Amino acid sequence: MSRISDAEDDKRYQESMFADSLDNKKYLGSPAVVGALVADYCIAVRDMLVERASGGLAPDEFVARVNEMGSSLSAIFSGRNPDYKPIIGWNAISLGAHVKLALGSYWAEYRDSHGDDPIKVLFAWLCWGVYDAMQRANGDDDLESVILSEHTEPAIRLLLGTDRRA
Repeated sequence: MSRISDAEDDKRYQESMFADSLDNKKYLGSPAVVGALVADYCIAVRDMLVERASGGLAPDEFVARVNEMGSSLSAIFSGRNPDYKPIIGWNAISLGAHVKLALGSYWAEYRDSHGDDPIKVLFAWLCWGVYDAMQRANGDDDLESVILSEHTEPAIRLLLGTDRRA
């Protein structure tokens, strides 16, 4: 198996700024791809929180669904989902360590309950962020979006590795 050069990885990253996929796979160096995955997760969590608040979703079912989504996203971002093209040298090798560092005490507190999986813990943190935004915004959708961006924007940068892969 040939190793991709750093120059080729940089080229793919630059190309991904304008395209959502390379080689018919969704490239995890694309801000559009990563942003859509994070947004879809947050929308699903918000919908489940609304359903839960109305009594239509039991607490254990909510937890099970969030954990299932976290496992799916962990497979994607750790390079184990063949439908997505990982960033060489980042997703399977370095991302987990950077997530642990970025989450700090949150990682330490929740790692055991998420199978010592940094990506699952990151998405659990985002789940909390959705809940926090809903509570603080008190029904104001615009304010909720602004508050939620305090969580989604750093998560997207972290998943892309834009602060670390320079």
